[in-house]
Amino acid sequence: MRALVSTGISGRNGLAPTNPARGGEALRRLERCAPLVTRPDYVARCPRNPERDPRRPPLMLHLWPKIGGPNLGTRTVSLCGSWRCPSCQRWRASVDFARVKEALGPYAHTDVTFLVLTLDRDGYYSGEAWADARTAYDALSRMARAFMHRINRMLRLDPVGSRWIATVEAHRSGWPHLNLVCVSSELAALVRTHATDAGPDATAHQRRLLRGALQYHATGSGWGQHSSAEVARDAGAIAGYVVKLAGELDAAWGGLHDACAGEAAKTTQRPLQAPAGLRRLRSGRGFLPPRRRNPLWTGALLLRSDAPGVAGASVRPYGRTA
Repeated sequence: MRALVSTGISGRNGLAPTNPARGGEALRRLERCAPLVTRPDYVARCPRNPERDPRRPPLMLHLWPKIGGPNLGTRTVSLCGSWRCPSCQRWRASVDFARVKEALGPYAHTDVTFLVLTLDRDGYYSGEAWADARTAYDALSRMARAFMHRINRMLRLDPVGSRWIATVEAHRSGWPHLNLVCVSSELAALVRTHATDAGPDATAHQRRLLRGALQYHATGSGWGQHSSAEVARDAGAIAGYVVKLAGELDAAWGGLHDACAGEAAKTTQRPLQAPAGLRRLRSGRGFLPPRRRNPLWTGALLLRSDAPGVAGASVRPYGRTA
């Protein structure tokens, strides 16, 4: 396996030139998994993080009204609000849930398609295995853009355009996959047709698998043949998508919008092996509404230091995202 990685990557989408899966060695698969990355500094300092080093002081959040100035401000310990934090992840999931639900609200549930784009990481079908999980993480954005470009060119009557939301998830092994929510009546109709073409004897999983033009464009963008798509006919058809935050989010879990929003915001399968700076939740330009903030207030993050010869505080920019 070391020889595979050291020879570099070649072929389309950063694939390695050989297929280690055919060797059947479990050790090779393990070596290609991505290790856990060091949490960002603001996550390591979060006071609610049970893994926080007590020797590292938390960030202090200073807030003051835009009219009135800092003399009317308040100070509190800052929470990181990151999906990487074991404690703040549920708050972040609820915020993302609300944003996704708001974005999908104006559209009929029959026009929304949920896709799961997976990787042929061992090259069973393509004959080319991914060099390692880190290479796959680095290629996700490019592959997603390529797939959306192909899909929009294929759909003539109602292209997806910017009406899409994606979230990056990880398998237990650390390898990533992409959950993609698209709004297009033409795409939804095509997915229903493919499910019917699978035949009456096909299993539910076989009916969801991409086929025809969708599979061609998915594999042409670097995704694997086991990618799937489904359009819900009713609440029962999407029960498997519903996130476990149902009891906490004050949602009526009976429609496609709630199910897709919950899938995009859930706290399970977090890609903790992803490199720093990865945006787990992404969307088409302007489709996902921004996180709500009080427009009347502003502030700054301060990191206090009592070390000799160090200034009393260093200012960090306010409004950082994870």
